Amino acid sequence: QGQQGGVNAANTNAAAQGATYQTQANAQDATLQNAIGSQQNQQHLSLAELADQIRGQHSGLQAQLGAVGAGSSSAAGLGDQALAHEQNTQTANIDQQANSNISGAQTQIKGVDAVLQANLHQLDTFKQNQINQITNQYSQLMTQLQTSLQTAQGEEKARLAMFGQQLTGSAIQSLTNLNGQIQGQAQSLIDQGNQHATGLQDIPQAQAVAPITTQPLSPFSNNVQPGNSSGNASAVPGGLTLSDILKQQQSQTG
Repeated sequence: QGQQGGVNAANTNAAAQGATYQTQANAQDATLQNAIGSQQNQQHLSLAELADQIRGQHSGLQAQLGAVGAGSSSAAGLGDQALAHEQNTQTANIDQQANSNISGAQTQIKGVDAVLQANLHQLDTFKQNQINQITNQYSQLMTQLQTSLQTAQGEEKARLAMFGQQLTGSAIQSLTNLNGQIQGQAQSLIDQGNQHATGLQDIPQAQAVAPITTQPLSPFSNNVQPGNSSGNASAVPGGLTLSDILKQQQSQTG
């Protein structure tokens, strides 16, 4: 019974510690998985917003070209090329950020799992060592007990008649002492089974995943009136402004 109690204590202690680490790891994994899902949602939203901006800029460009009488000219095609260039550039930037951030979160998940598995392995090793010690010590006690019983039986045959009640009392005291030793040994082994294993690591805390950042798309202003180039001078896609597009169109038709 003492041996089984020690073994049970070792198993219970290791299982409790393992469950604690598993719970902590699950919490960090859930945080990171949520971050990955949010990152994917933000990626899709950013791309959708970019597409909406491109459509708006295209409409604005057509309006501006129409206001100066160039709505059906090749200038419209040049403007669309500039917008396409800007859309491709920003799409690549959004995808690069999202993929990098998601990869970083996945690396964190692997790190959490690596620490968890190392801790569970360490706990299992510690538990097995405790159980082996408990089993070996009780095996030694059982061997000692068997030897003592054989000796007592031989002495009983030779001396019982001579010593009578005195021998019986001595045997009872010896058994009482042995029982006390076994109980003390059992408690000691159970206490050892409740000790913490060494070499365990803290479960890594999830690090925040950076949000996707985008640049506002404003190469063409919807508010520019004919003859007023304000708002177009800082246009960026392909380095073209509305003025550049009109000049190119004029040179091609001239």
